Amino acid sequence: MAIPGGDLRYTIGLDLGQSRNHTALVVMERVWHQATVAEFIASGTRGYNGEYRYTVVGAERLALGTPYPRVVSWVKSVAESYGGTLSDVVVDASGVGSAVMDGLRRADIRMPLVGVVITGEQATGPSGGGRTTAGYTTVSRTELLTKLQVMVQERRFRVDKVRCREWDALRRELMVLRLEGKSRGAQDDLAFALALAVWRGVR
Repeated sequence: MAIPGGDLRYTIGLDLGQSRNHTALVVMERVWHQATVAEFIASGTRGYNGEYRYTVVGAERLALGTPYPRVVSWVKSVAESYGGTLSDVVVDASGVGSAVMDGLRRADIRMPLVGVVITGEQATGPSGGGRTTAGYTTVSRTELLTKLQVMVQERRFRVDKVRCREWDALRRELMVLRLEGKSRGAQDDLAFALALAVWRGVR
């Protein structure tokens, strides 16, 4: 049986920081699990054939104040390490993110770059709320975080803690993340990088 969409794909979520926030990158792995005969029989009328399974296999962040040319080099290096299995690099193109998107395009990363502008409006659907004049997709904060929250609550992904250098920091961010905004002094860079990867990479 053919495996839908290929057997192994990766999506990178990139949240860009400045002097007070880290630039963070999260990698989500998607692999197709083909149902065994026993699983198919046990599913009865549901006819379970298999499902995509998701694993966070990368969680990293750069030091505060890292120059954007260094950010571009870092992202390019990570993206190229996944080769043809990388589906998308999803970038928070809000604010200074637009300049980084331009840098990534000039770096000739041979992968689809998806620029996302995060708005404060209510969710408008799975494909985002529209387009900016620069061609970026607009997605509400509520939409991003609601999808992430559902994934966490339903335990629809696991975390490879060995491969995620910043797993402890990501875990702390997820524990305090709120739909209406982060607590004063709290960081949410890794959580938003994960939310971007989930928004694009989970089907």
